[in-house]
Amino acid sequence: MAIIRATTLLRVSATIDLDAWNQLTPEDHRLLHPHAPYSPYGACIAWLFGKVRASLEEIGRRESIAYVLDQVAAGVGKGRILNDLHTLSKNPATANRLNIRSVTWARSVDTPALQAADILAYEAAKEGAYEVGRSARPVRQSVRILFEGE
Repeated sequence: MAIIRATTLLRVSATIDLDAWNQLTPEDHRLLHPHAPYSPYGACIAWLFGKVRASLEEIGRRESIAYVLDQVAAGVGKGRILNDLHTLSKNPATANRLNIRSVTWARSVDTPALQAADILAYEAAKEGAYEVGRSARPVRQSVRILFEGE
């Protein structure tokens, strides 16, 4: 059963199947993330950080990565996401395995690069929901053209 699925729009985007996540046993969770009790979103973030590391290694780059993330909006999952990111970045073994130099926050309204990333994240989330049948709205054609060139 695939719990985290890569999406095709971006090389390092994914969607998480919450139904599959909820079917995992406590032992499954210990095997998947022995260093911390990640939320499903934290597991997805760790998977994505691993994909970023692997993508850089494919082109011969091994330096550590300084992540700049859009501030998390207030909501039910905010505390879990912040806890998971803290655990990922502060655990030396995990940070080394994922090449994490730092994780910092910025406001997308003040940071053009995060504004662009925000659009991509939104479209990647739409793609993931569409692919698993949770949405009838596919990725905008204009965004797909930006990545696929057609």
